[in-house]
Amino acid sequence: MQILTLISGLLAIASTAVAAPAARSADPEPSTTGIESLLQRRLPQHAEKFEFSIVNATSLGENDVYAVSNGKNGKIKVEGSSLSALATGVHRYLTDVAHVDIYWFIGSRLDQIPAGQLPKLDKTLTGSSVVPYRYHFNTVTTSYTAAFWSWEDWELQLDWMALRGVNLPLAWIGVEKIFIEVFQELGLTDAEISDFLSGPAFLAWNHFGNIQGSWGGSLPYAWVDSQFELQKKIVQRMVELGMTPILPAFPGFVPRAITRVLPDANVINGSAWEAFPALYTNDTFMEPTDPHFTEIQKSFISKQTAAYGDVTTFYTLDQFNENNPSSGDLSYLRNVSSGTWQALKAAAPNATWVMQGWLFSSNSAFWTNDRVEAYLGGVTVDSDLLILDLASESLPQWQRTNSYFGKPWIWCQIHDYGGNMGFYGQVMNITVNPIAALNNATSSLVGFGLSMEGQEGNEIVYDLLLDQAWSATPIDTATYFHDWVTARYAGSKSIPTDIYSAWDILRTTVYNNTNLASNAVPKAIFELIPSTSGLVNRTGHHPTTLNYNPADMVKAWRLFYNSAFKEPSLWLNSAYEFDLVDMSRQVLANAFIPVYQDLVAAWNTTNSSTTKVQTIGAELIGILEAVDTILSTNENFKLSTWINSARTSAGQRSLEDFLEYDAINQITLWGPTGQISDYASKSWAGLVSSYYTPRWEKFIEYLVDTNPAQYNQTAFKAELLQWELQWQNDTIAAATKDGVDDKVAGGVEVVLEGPLLLFLTIILAGFMAMSESLATANRDAESYLTYSTVKGYFLQDEEDTDSSRFDYVATNFGLINRTYDYEAALSARHEGHEDEAEIEQKTQWSRFERQVRTLNEQAESNVVYKVLYLGRHGEGFHNVAESWYGTDAWDEKCYWSLQDGNETSTWSDARLTQVGKAQAQTAHDAWKKQIESAIPFPEMFYVSPLNRCLETAAITFRGLEKDVVKPFRPTVKELVRETIGIHTCDRRSSKTAIQEEYPDYIIEGGFAENDELWHPSQRESDSALNARLKTFLDDIFNANSKKNTFISVTAHSGAITSILDVVGHRRFKLQTGGVIPVLVRAERVQGKEPERVIEPPTGVPECKSDPLAAGGKGPLQVREVVQL
Repeated sequence: MQILTLISGLLAIASTAVAAPAARSADPEPSTTGIESLLQRRLPQHAEKFEFSIVNATSLGENDVYAVSNGKNGKIKVEGSSLSALATGVHRYLTDVAHVDIYWFIGSRLDQIPAGQLPKLDKTLTGSSVVPYRYHFNTVTTSYTAAFWSWEDWELQLDWMALRGVNLPLAWIGVEKIFIEVFQELGLTDAEISDFLSGPAFLAWNHFGNIQGSWGGSLPYAWVDSQFELQKKIVQRMVELGMTPILPAFPGFVPRAITRVLPDANVINGSAWEAFPALYTNDTFMEPTDPHFTEIQKSFISKQTAAYGDVTTFYTLDQFNENNPSSGDLSYLRNVSSGTWQALKAAAPNATWVMQGWLFSSNSAFWTNDRVEAYLGGVTVDSDLLILDLASESLPQWQRTNSYFGKPWIWCQIHDYGGNMGFYGQVMNITVNPIAALNNATSSLVGFGLSMEGQEGNEIVYDLLLDQAWSATPIDTATYFHDWVTARYAGSKSIPTDIYSAWDILRTTVYNNTNLASNAVPKAIFELIPSTSGLVNRTGHHPTTLNYNPADMVKAWRLFYNSAFKEPSLWLNSAYEFDLVDMSRQVLANAFIPVYQDLVAAWNTTNSSTTKVQTIGAELIGILEAVDTILSTNENFKLSTWINSARTSAGQRSLEDFLEYDAINQITLWGPTGQISDYASKSWAGLVSSYYTPRWEKFIEYLVDTNPAQYNQTAFKAELLQWELQWQNDTIAAATKDGVDDKVAGGVEVVLEGPLLLFLTIILAGFMAMSESLATANRDAESYLTYSTVKGYFLQDEEDTDSSRFDYVATNFGLINRTYDYEAALSARHEGHEDEAEIEQKTQWSRFERQVRTLNEQAESNVVYKVLYLGRHGEGFHNVAESWYGTDAWDEKCYWSLQDGNETSTWSDARLTQVGKAQAQTAHDAWKKQIESAIPFPEMFYVSPLNRCLETAAITFRGLEKDVVKPFRPTVKELVRETIGIHTCDRRSSKTAIQEEYPDYIIEGGFAENDELWHPSQRESDSALNARLKTFLDDIFNANSKKNTFISVTAHSGAITSILDVVGHRRFKLQTGGVIPVLVRAERVQGKEPERVIEPPTGVPECKSDPLAAGGKGPLQVREVVQL
């Protein structure tokens, strides 16, 4: 009763915090299953220790409250007025008591809560929102950041939003499906519709009516269908988590051919956008006063409701985003909005029109106050319109418009344009000014929200504003940063004071900008087209001005970096790794500026020296090389990650190149010929090395060859554009620089004193040496991974299965037909019935997949399960030669295995025989058959760099993508090659040769051009091979955690035998071309890893017989064997 009274009291207080906006009628009390499922996903070992209840339920549009207290039997009791309130209460407990959280890039850190009892509360935690709406997303975020997100990405994002109290998010994904159906119903052809729709990376601006059509190729309908299915999941999950999705409505933009099917339609061509040619802009707009507009709106909303259900009354609709109306006449503007509103209400009687207020600031010269009032005034019921004051922290419009003339509005922080990556924030602004606006006597403010164009970093400033929605007074930022840091680096043995000091420096400098002329996340100048002027001290939406002393950034970086030497477990902390790479990127981006200025100054003097320009130019290029090296150590800072996401979302191999083109065009030229070049540029490894660095090299060459009087920026830019267009059209995924071991935690010793070349030398030397530091950190952390095979799932696990007679094709890869633990739990929970029927309908493979994922969900934080599909290569020429010449002449290593081949055959880096290719094709067919039975398709592929494995993997998996809607892009990994040394068949080809033959394969970082591991007179011992394969397992289990559960490894008999040894599986000799799955359990154990006895390599033994006499009729016979 005490908690109930407390909740009631908080509700009474909250209801007086703002003028209550119109609320929907109360729905039946919602189920808390969605919040419980969130904990099952992110905190499975403790999920059952929370209990939830809705108390004094509120409706959307009313303020929320929560209370968290100690429950019975060690449980945590969470009560709240809505699902969003419950999720916020859980988040408050996790961050303030358990000191863990969930993040964008590094994922959930909730598993850092130790096993056992949850921490108890010292006192009840309570909270009440000061605004009823907590909003998230900008329309363009779905293109700049989420264009190619998978369901896994969305799950993380939605959980992040729910825990932070978001209850009103945009939901734009897959809307093209609805548009297509509406336009087809009107009689438009697919070709006419395709001419209207933009590419996957540019759909947001198609929604806004800025652009139409696609310059990279037509939007694939198959991709649209997959995004539509994804949207169904997104919307459903939003609702389960207590969010009301804001769904799209028809804004009025139509294909140009609309007059063919509606010849009497009142349409106009809109204004041109940026510098796009008319083919791709001047979108056709149907006047909302036209009766056809209402009919189309009804059709659109009806189809959308049928697809997602009756889940919302909020609809996003923007008509003049950076496009001016055809007339500034006040009556025209009022009629446009009135017609739009009335059409929306005719389609959805309870609808609220959600409008981005960006138009009023982007062209304030047109949108004078009387025009704003006329346009908003067309909606005569104030509560039917909700305006997003999109850049309240930097370009607020609510003040000049008298709180939008009484219409409800949301205070939004835009912060980031185009996905820029610099460190930046206005922490005092976003804590003080929203509360001031809320307390303004004439304010119609009803919410706080995030409206960043790109979600690329600076996560703390977004957390801060969402938390401010639950505080009636400005949050104390010093305390907030301290607590945020404590949760951020959970899992380390301790957090040194240096880390807190580093973040406090950032809080008071980098994150406390007060210069509103530079009002957004800055861009690194090396991402811009090189020029002798105009790059430094830019302001506006893409500033390059540093509103802090760069020395403060260096000081913070130094404290942060040095902290890992005081607490080595930080090297293994994913949050620390990410932040160290990010800080290092910013330090080097800042260091680039003065060197660039020195370059221009040296060139621009009357006594300019070519040598001096070249010397300083080399320093600039050295910085870029350092930046790329550092970025390449973390997947979140790689161009390949963006490209892989795009290609993966294609779902079909035939679409991958188009989606890659679209993804690349957005972050570089942004248009067919560079219309908004570098607007969405990124500091990503691979992009720095292959795009920005060559541009600067060309610029430096131009300066060397050109004196100041002859300098022509227009000519240089035009010539550079031709190179950029060519670069864009090349397949660059394979060129992405992954030059440092992915496990490197990051960190460099920055020395800003002395010559810059020395500085860069120290940076690179220190950074490349971090692999050794990480090894030390691993030892100091005193934990390691152990492996075991989980038996009872596959025939090959059983002692009585004869490997020589095992047929993986006939036995479904050895999968045993059985029931699983989760099925019994389901039946017990639901008393049989529906779940039993559901189980019977599922295939054995799909049930096995669920069992494995359930094992991971229920596992302790230090345990993870993965299924390894171990595939041996098909028969190679070396296998045939070995059979022909016999053991003494081949296996004893005395002669034939040392040769590159004989007169008729080559087996150095042996290729597949026709038999081997047929075996790989058999594996392909077996996979195809098992896919029909819902086998969990590999989420990651690893392949040995030897030809026979590369070829086997290609034949086995290529062409299966269309069946599973997943791409096949294996990672070529040295660790899974065959025993190294002596045998020429185990000496790999060059990196260049592999890339040329397999351009879609991803070659791991640190992969040397030539085979530096193979030795002609020393062969790796069995114990060394086992240690190497243990390292491989550590690598994939650490890197993938619980993200990629099903993994394919195409390797060799020796490598597979070692993997089986390491995971405690019995020896199982795979025939060439064979495949076996193994379920592996990995556990991180505290303590120092036992030392392994590694035997030295063996040499070339003496022959026991004359090798030249081996082989019956001699070498010629090999050809006959191969031809068989």
